Amino acid sequence: YRVSEKLARHQISFREGSLLRGRDLTRSQRNLYDLELVRFATVDVAPESLQVTPDSTELDRDTIGSTVLVRIAEAPRYAVDASVGYGTVDCFRSSVQHTDRDFLGGARRLTLTGSVAKVGVGDPLHAGLENSFLCDAFRVDSLSDQVDTAISRALNYRMAADFFQPRLFGSDNSMAIGAYAEQVSELGLY
Repeated sequence: YRVSEKLARHQISFREGSLLRGRDLTRSQRNLYDLELVRFATVDVAPESLQVTPDSTELDRDTIGSTVLVRIAEAPRYAVDASVGYGTVDCFRSSVQHTDRDFLGGARRLTLTGSVAKVGVGDPLHAGLENSFLCDAFRVDSLSDQVDTAISRALNYRMAADFFQPRLFGSDNSMAIGAYAEQVSELGLY
């Protein structure tokens, strides 16, 4: 299991022996969903048949103990999203995203993203489509249009990596780090 008992307990917003409130149950359930490792989660007071009652000598006179039941159905560890498209200004474009929801364990999340546009007209993926009806926006008809040619023929791309660390140093804080490289050029901009 990727969602270990220790990891699940870190997401629970109350501790053993503390006063149990409905909002704590709801917050704990939301914390579990925030991991993205969880497809389904419930945090409820257990039914009467599952209640674990300590010896009456262990409880204060005015204290009632409750057993909390946490149920989790894990989500797939990896998610991949890919797309291919066409646009009049981008000609052909494509993107792919890969997410590892348990990178190095502990519900750390790593997302790698890559996209490319102007496929067919942009160098180095130039296929001569600028004079076709598919990529008509890139057609060079006059000398003034040739000025924009170098810009319009540049391939647009983006590569990105995003890292998310939940529960930084055991606290309620988290950390997100992202890095990217991109090249974007548009026709007719100055």
